[in-house]
Amino acid sequence: MQTNFKLSKLALITATLAMAIAPVVALAEQNSDSRERPEKQQQDRPAQNAFCERFNNAFGKVQDRLEQTKEKIRNRKEDRHGEFEQRREERNGEIREKRETAKNRKDDYFEALRNRAQNEEQKQAAENFVNTVHQAIQTRKEAIDAATEAFRNGVDAIAQRRQQEAENAIAAYKAAVQAAIDKAKSSCEAGEDAPTIKQTFMSEMEAANQALKTSRKNPGENKMETEALRKTRNEALKSAQETFRQTMEQAGKELKTAFESTTE
Repeated sequence: MQTNFKLSKLALITATLAMAIAPVVALAEQNSDSRERPEKQQQDRPAQNAFCERFNNAFGKVQDRLEQTKEKIRNRKEDRHGEFEQRREERNGEIREKRETAKNRKDDYFEALRNRAQNEEQKQAAENFVNTVHQAIQTRKEAIDAATEAFRNGVDAIAQRRQQEAENAIAAYKAAVQAAIDKAKSSCEAGEDAPTIKQTFMSEMEAANQALKTSRKNPGENKMETEALRKTRNEALKSAQETFRQTMEQAGKELKTAFESTTE
């Protein structure tokens, strides 16, 4: 889902940072041989200072990118949540509409059935049938609603867990990036040579990326959990429908028998 996309999006920032600091590192590497001559080091201090300044600017841009990416992820999450809730509410509306339509048809049928009753036995049989149908419909409705709610709660729990896992991974990644940046800044200000700064920084970023990659939960596991929830729901719906069918079949037989046996 989107969780792996979020993590991958952040991981791409490492590549951006590497490209951003490449020119800076190249500039400093030109003067890296001055370590063997202290007097030359003093002469090249302005170049080193320029390197540090440009290096810090590159880090600043990356930090801005991190915040921008975080904001985009937050906005995307809110948009998806809104769309998800809208679709769920639309589905609820469709169910309510279908139930209302079925109720109207049922009421019309009950009225016609009562009008057909010609004696007390038939009237009682009609009322018994109506009561049985009402109870069967209510029982089925409760079973369907319970199965639907359990499924949705399970799906919501999976989504919330995935979101929390993603947020934890992102927070850890950002902390690792910030630590690498702070260390590189400190090394730069201490006058360490560019190749060493670059190598250390990239090694730490590689470790951060690997930790981010390892933290990603296999999307197949989430899919399997969702499918298990869906299977349980479908079985419950099927059972409720079968119970309803059997109840209606028996009620219909009893009604038919009552009407046939009392017809003059």
